[in-house]
Amino acid sequence: AVIVYYISWDIEFTSQGERFLFSVFHAISAFCNAGFSLFTNSLADAQNATNWPINIITMVLIVLGGLGFTVVWELIQHRKKQKIWRRHLSIHTRVVLVTTGILVVAGAGLILVLEWDKTLSGYSISDKFLLSLFQSITTRTAGFNTLDIGVLGIPALLGMLILMLIGGSPASTAGGIKTTTFAVLVRSMTMTIRGYSRMEVFKRTIPSSVIFRAMTVILLAVSCISISTILLTIVEDHAFVDLLFEEVSA
Repeated sequence: AVIVYYISWDIEFTSQGERFLFSVFHAISAFCNAGFSLFTNSLADAQNATNWPINIITMVLIVLGGLGFTVVWELIQHRKKQKIWRRHLSIHTRVVLVTTGILVVAGAGLILVLEWDKTLSGYSISDKFLLSLFQSITTRTAGFNTLDIGVLGIPALLGMLILMLIGGSPASTAGGIKTTTFAVLVRSMTMTIRGYSRMEVFKRTIPSSVIFRAMTVILLAVSCISISTILLTIVEDHAFVDLLFEEVSA
């Protein structure tokens, strides 16, 4: 990752040492889902926003860091043993992979549609897809940005709020309520609506205690965010959406 960063920067550095330092820093920051950048405007400048190698390696590192170490380790072990992933992966890993994939695609599609003629209007079609995909991935678990968040529309911001609330997966470097918690809640709701008395995922029954824990986590998260946002509206003179965005991202 450091090598890819090093050879892909389109920015002029004062020395090769500085170029190497920036490469190491951003590689670690991306994998740890920290979102810290040594550039004043993250990766939203003209040289980085549409730099495909920089965007791709950053997205890969963010996703790997957000999957969780147990998932990554299981994928490596199964790859070594040349097993059929779909049949031998644990329920946890399958839920994480499927949920992560759905959230990434749904988030990218939402941003692409809502900002096509707005924030993304000045970019080529391929760059629009790249920017939307990057923003979907980084919003949920990291914190980098290749788009100016301040000019995004309210619908896009609300969608990003949901992604930030969900966050990454258990045993990962990301925050949020976790993808597994979100998956359990959604699956529980769909099974209840369809009239099932028990919840199943990949033909495995999920204990009621797991469902209750998932609901408790979500309730606590929403309650904490609500109370904190109300307090912020009292002491800060900013738009409600801006305060809510800052609170959820924190």
